[in-house]
Parts: sequence; structure tokens; C-alpha cells
Amino acid sequence: MSEEDEEMYDFEYSDEDMDGYDEEEDSIVIQSNTYYETKDLLEDREDEAVKRFETLLAEEASSETGRTEWGFRALKQLVKLHFRAGRFREMLEAYRRLLDYVIDASVTRNQGEKAINSLLEYVSAAPDVSVPPDLRLSRAASSFGILRRTASTDSTTSASSSSANGSKSNGEGSDEVADRPPADISYILQHFYKITLDVLEKANNDRLWIKTNLKLGNWHFHRGEYTKLARIVKSVRQKMEERDDDMFLLELLALQIQMYTAQKNNKELKDLYHRCIKVKKTGVLHPLNMGVIYECGGKMYLAEGDVEKASGDFYQAFLHFDEAGSPHRIVCLKYVILASMLQLAEIDPLSGVEAQPYRKHEEIAPLLELADAFQKRGEGMVRFENVMRKHEHKIMSDPLFAQYFGKVVAAVRKQVLCDLVKPYTRVRIPYISEELHIPAPAVEDLLVSLILDKELEGRIDQMNQILILRPPTNVSRSRTHMYENIDRWNQSLETVSKNVTSKFF
Repeated sequence: MSEEDEEMYDFEYSDEDMDGYDEEEDSIVIQSNTYYETKDLLEDREDEAVKRFETLLAEEASSETGRTEWGFRALKQLVKLHFRAGRFREMLEAYRRLLDYVIDASVTRNQGEKAINSLLEYVSAAPDVSVPPDLRLSRAASSFGILRRTASTDSTTSASSSSANGSKSNGEGSDEVADRPPADISYILQHFYKITLDVLEKANNDRLWIKTNLKLGNWHFHRGEYTKLARIVKSVRQKMEERDDDMFLLELLALQIQMYTAQKNNKELKDLYHRCIKVKKTGVLHPLNMGVIYECGGKMYLAEGDVEKASGDFYQAFLHFDEAGSPHRIVCLKYVILASMLQLAEIDPLSGVEAQPYRKHEEIAPLLELADAFQKRGEGMVRFENVMRKHEHKIMSDPLFAQYFGKVVAAVRKQVLCDLVKPYTRVRIPYISEELHIPAPAVEDLLVSLILDKELEGRIDQMNQILILRPPTNVSRSRTHMYENIDRWNQSLETVSKNVTSKFF
């Protein structure tokens, strides 16, 4: 290469040429690459993933970029990793750090809400697990729910540790632990929610504060903690009144109506149910909330004995849950079949077009088989009982079926009993007992019910264990009328016979 050629390739760079280079942007690219590379380790190398996420956060802290969405995402993954591993102290610490990004708006409001919602759902959905006995809630850190482990060493080590921290023997001014150890994950979860609500209140994010409280209320409902749920309903209602905002009104009412249903508070339930139906008419509402309301309405009508309205509400609940894509639609279809049998309906309970795809579902098919046996109850108890024994666990595992199915069985027995005694005027009770496969006292109870309801006309001879029937009044009248007609016809024949005889003789 000649000297001239070397001069051609001898470039000089000025400061102006470097203006396009953005060191901050380069740092963010490195963080994003690190995040995705670390995320690939989550399936089989979790411990290494934890270390690399922490490294990413350390690099972010030392860079000029400040907090970025990649540090935020790394903390979200750390919360899940620590939770799965049972490291609850570390989990809550990571969650607190994540919320700092939300407070100082290092991420968008939408990103913050999505992360908080997903983490709350993730932790809430976890089954109860044991929390280590040495895990306590630090009083000093209680506002953030940070957990610390108490010293498991001997008294000498504890004393030296207390001395190093400058704590007093009586515990004043010290970072002592709470008196009661948590028994399960619910203890952790309550503080998880507390951290979130405290931060959202400080950030004046009322919308997400209400949504988070509704999630917490739903969690208390499923645990049967109705006193805590009532307090949440009250605080959310106050916040909504302060904001003069009814955006979450129906969701709040749906939560409240579930509580009244579980408590069997039918008076409050009825008022609230009709209020919800009025709110529905004001606009387009989320189908999931409407599904909950209609399901509770169906249970309310069932308790009142209005089976027809109950059946209609259960089907409406199914349609709304189906629209929302909720698996709870299957439960409501089961209730439609139950209501159909309680109505003594002789038609297919799932004749609607929307219900057709679910006829062969593993929970629906056994009930349809039972409903078919119920509709053919005139053929006897054998088939109904066989189907019932075959699917008893699936059918009776539902609390509503367990509560009302006795009425269905009684309806079948009454029908079979009526058909059984129809041809007779006297029937032995032990014979009925044998045919219905129930003890004699139960037969007597059924007979009393049928006689009082005027479905049978007769009386019970308890001494001789005999049912004595008498024909219904309308049957007696029709027979008398028939005999009178025969007598008149006979008289007419005699008159004709005499006239004919007189002509020939």
C-alpha cells in the first residue's frame, strides 16, 4: 500500500462525529439483553437467575440511566422466584423495591398496575404453605411487611447481637419481632396486600387502590372471613363516594351479594339483588360481575321456593360466565339441571343453543343421565337409584346439590309411590317400603305428605300398617253417571222389546 493510500484510510474523529453516540441508550440495551438472557434460565437454573437479576439491578443502580423498566421487570421475576423457593423475607423486600419504581414513576402507570395485579393474583392463587417457624414480622418494618428471621443461636449470640444493635433489654427502641409466628401463606399475603395499599394511598392512585381492595375482599370471601370483608366493603364505598365515581360499583355490589348469599341473609340479599338489576339497565357491564349477581339471585329464589325464577337466573348466569370465558359456567349449568328437576319439568333442561357444546362435559353428562332417569320416574326407582349410586360423588360434592337434592329424591319417590298404589284400595306399608327401598317410617312420612297435599285420598291404619285408599270424588261421580246411563239404556231396550213382541203375538 502506498503512502497516499495510507493517508486515504487515516481517518480523524472529531467531537462532532461522536454526537450520535448515546451511552445511556447503550446501557439500556445491555440491561435488556441481560434480562432476556437471564429469563431463559428460569426453568432449570433458578439460583443462577436470582444472582444475575441482582447483578442487573446493581449495574442499573451504578449507571447514569437511573431506574429503568428492565430493573422493574427483574424485580418482578425476583418476587416470583423467592416466593416459589419459600424465601418470603426476600420476596417482600423485592416487592418493596419494585413498588419504589411505581412511586417515583420510573415506569408508566399502566406498567405499574399490570405488574401489581399480576403479582397479587400470582401470590393469591398459591395454595397454603407452611412458613418457617423462625419467620416473624419486624415491627419496625411492618409498614412494608418486611420479614426477618429471628436468631436461632444460643442466648450468648442473641445477647451480643442485641448489644451490637444498641437495643435495650426491655425491648424499647429495638427492632423486636412480632409475638405470633405466621401459620401459613395467608399471613404473608395479608402483608403483601398491606404493602400495596399503603404505597397506592401515598401515590394517590385511588383507582388501583379500589381494585386492590376488591381483590383482597374477594380473597377474604373465599376464606369465609366476612367481618374483614365487611370492613373492606365499607372503606371502598367511602372512597368511591369521595371520588364521586361509580366505575367499580357493580363489582363492589357483586362482592357484597356473594357475602350475603354465603351468610344466608336473604333480606339484605333481596334488596341488593334488585339494586344490581337496576344498575345493569344503566349501561354495558362486565359479564363476569353479572354472572355472579345472577347466580346469587338464583340461589336466593331457590331458598324462597320460586324454582322457576331460580332456573331462569341460573341460565342467565351461565350465559354471562360463558361470555366472560369463565369455567364457572359449568357450575351454573349444573344448577339449571337441579332447578329443572325441582320443577318436575318433563323437558330437556339444556335445550338452549348456548348449552349444547357442554352436554358431554364430564360434570354435565352424569347430571343429564340423572335428569333423564328422573323424567322417567314412572318406570320405578331402580334406574334412578343406579344412576345416583354411579355418580354420587360428582353430584353430591357440590354444596347446593347436597342442600336441595333430598327434595329431588322425595319427588321421585312420591311419583313412584302414587303409581304403585293406584290400582288398589288397600296396600300394606311394608310392601311399599320394599318397592321404594326405604324404611317403613319414611314411607309413612311420604304418605302423610301426599295425603295432606291431596295427591292421595285415603288414610293410614298405623296399627295394621295398611294404607286404605278411597276413590277420588270426581271418579265416584263419573261412575254414578255411567250407571244411570246404563239403566236408562236398559229401560229403553225393554220398551223396544215389548213393542216388538206385541206386534207378533
